[in-house]
Amino acid sequence: MLDLLAAGSTVTDAVHEALAHDDQPELRQLGVLDDRGNVAHHTGSDVTPWSGAIARAGMLALGNLLAGPEVLVSMAAVADPESLPADVDGVGMARRALDALHAGQRAGGDRRGQQSASILVVPLQGDHNAARVLDLRADDDATPLEVLEALLDSAAQGA
Repeated sequence: MLDLLAAGSTVTDAVHEALAHDDQPELRQLGVLDDRGNVAHHTGSDVTPWSGAIARAGMLALGNLLAGPEVLVSMAAVADPESLPADVDGVGMARRALDALHAGQRAGGDRRGQQSASILVVPLQGDHNAARVLDLRADDDATPLEVLEALLDSAAQGA
């Protein structure tokens, strides 16, 4: 989808194209938010409950196997783009994403508990495959959000 967006596709076309090449779209959940705040998403009819999305200009919160809709409501309240400074940098974007993940976790999070989390921030222009502003991951950990917090603090000190 990133390649489609880079080639000029709309977010809606990128989601449709991705699903057109999937033999089981009813089992998929995906979403995209472009650099202009346009949002498109898909939650298949057979995605594990509770699943859903909250989307508005400049913000997308989606998930499946969540404790309930309150998880996305909590995330969306924190991720509100109206309260984001116009000059926010990659660390600031990652901080906002991590704050939203924490809010979702406090609201019940994933019904299976915590295991992994990641935040990827790419530049608005240029080669999104080659240049990454931030690529933070915590895999197979009992407290992945705390690991991301430490990684983000380290990245912020290096910025």
